[in-house]
Amino acid sequence: MGISTVQIRQALATAAAAISADWHQSNFVYDSFPRTESQSLAHLSFAIGALRTQFADRQRRGREIPSRTTFGIRWLHNLRQDEQLADEDAALTAEIALIAALRAVTVAPVRMVSVAIRTTVGDGTYFLGELHAEVDHLFPTS
Repeated sequence: MGISTVQIRQALATAAAAISADWHQSNFVYDSFPRTESQSLAHLSFAIGALRTQFADRQRRGREIPSRTTFGIRWLHNLRQDEQLADEDAALTAEIALIAALRAVTVAPVRMVSVAIRTTVGDGTYFLGELHAEVDHLFPTS
């Protein structure tokens, strides 16, 4: 049975939100997260997007398509001005928890590919992390 990119993205988001009550999905889509407007910057908020899907060369008419989809996961961690180094350490620790949660998703095997970004945003008040994960799945055709 095939599994859609929507189902996988939702499973990844559920796993991230289950880390603790502090983690929550942003109302902004992945490509718009984080915006520079203050209402989009929130401690331990995240957005997940399906970046690309590659289909296998061998495909059978009327069957699901073997596929590999790459997902991007962006997240924020607060950086206090007087404790930035300690908060960066806390952000890197939170990153470990996020990776563990994503790898535990069971709808399809999740393979962590890279840490794509580690930087600051919001005038240095937030740590922005971005992870890339690949998921092998059967892409539905109906």
